[in-house]
Amino acid sequence: MKRSDIARFSGHPNEAAVPLRRLVEEPPNDPRAALAAYTLGRLELDVLGAPHAAAESFARSEALGLPEALREAAAASRVEALGRAGRRDDARVAAEHYEARHPDGARRTQVERWITP
Repeated sequence: MKRSDIARFSGHPNEAAVPLRRLVEEPPNDPRAALAAYTLGRLELDVLGAPHAAAESFARSEALGLPEALREAAAASRVEALGRAGRRDDARVAAEHYEARHPDGARRTQVERWITP
């Protein structure tokens, strides 16, 4: 995680993704994997312009046991990533998942923006 942070903050986003991917993919029980997947999703969505990959990273972060404090953000960001990737049907399904888990969520407006025609 530290190598990724250094690369991100020094303006090298592609290099920042490498250690994050390694944490997510290689050690199956690394407790940092969920946070690494979430961070990778943010990087892919916000900096690298890879919304399809970001959607997968956000889904993986939740599957790996992302802390509850970040679950709503990950779910909403997944809807956005799917919307940006042009996967409207998948975005709607992800939005339903978001609303089921976070019925009074603070990010409902963000979610609705990506599923409204």
